[in-house]
Amino acid sequence: MAGRRAPSLESIEAFLLALDAGSFQEAAEQIALSPSAFSRRIQTLEAFVGRSLFDRSGPTPQITAAGRAYGREIESSMANIVRATNQLRDQPAGDHLRVITSHALAVGWLMPRLGELHSSIGITINLEIGRGSARLRSGEVDLAIWGGARDAPDYASDPLVTLSGVPIASKRLADGREAPKAFKDLRAHRLLRAKNATDLWAGWLDGVGESAGSYQYSDVENTHLAYEGAASGLGVAIAVPMLADRIIAEGRVDPCFDECIAVPIGYRLIYAQDKLRRRSDVKQFKEWLRKEAETSASNFQAWAGASTRKAVKNLEVLS
Repeated sequence: MAGRRAPSLESIEAFLLALDAGSFQEAAEQIALSPSAFSRRIQTLEAFVGRSLFDRSGPTPQITAAGRAYGREIESSMANIVRATNQLRDQPAGDHLRVITSHALAVGWLMPRLGELHSSIGITINLEIGRGSARLRSGEVDLAIWGGARDAPDYASDPLVTLSGVPIASKRLADGREAPKAFKDLRAHRLLRAKNATDLWAGWLDGVGESAGSYQYSDVENTHLAYEGAASGLGVAIAVPMLADRIIAEGRVDPCFDECIAVPIGYRLIYAQDKLRRRSDVKQFKEWLRKEAETSASNFQAWAGASTRKAVKNLEVLS
């Protein structure tokens, strides 16, 4: 816009995230952008101020002296904008909750259930997609639902469910072969591995006494794409309750064999502030989440089949 005197808040937000993150990709994941889209926001800001804020001559962008000085000047102002905005849009407890989670859990599990949540409990969820504790710290969200030890370890949290997994594939792969029918067949197939959940295959293989490094992988952006790849015959993925609910319901994949093993992913409800635990609407939401997770676990066991029930005992909904 002609005569504009300030850069867009989107470009400022991207710039400040890039200051704290180890890479543009890591920062981009926090606001659910592709690295290229994130980089364009930084470039827009640089064009506006007429200075290079990052040195791109090396393998990863490095902040310039001008960029570091600019960040010190604007960081407190952005924090004030975020706080003022959150105060303005905050509603009384019981009206709505601001929740952030991963793309795979949001699309494949949580969003289809939000209507039932509102009708049964009267709670509306303002749902955001992303990772990283920046939005918990800023007060932009009340709660997060994430799995893994690296997600917001310094914040108060309550366990929702621990998970077990089973290898899945389409009945016939894209290269014409049948899906693996026994554990020994896995080495001949490509394992689909989500970049944001590499521990999934590693943990499963460790559970059967195998080294993850001796298998061949295809890395995809997230778990949702791993499941889509398995359904399309591109390889073998690990299905777990909740994340795999949607692909299982569509009938596009089958369990390869009866090895359902505990994996190092357990979903937790994470609080931006510990005092949120005492709010009645948050307590209701937590109990609703646990009940829905238990239902998903039970349905997963039934889908995996009678032959896997003994192995599935590792899947435990936490009380």
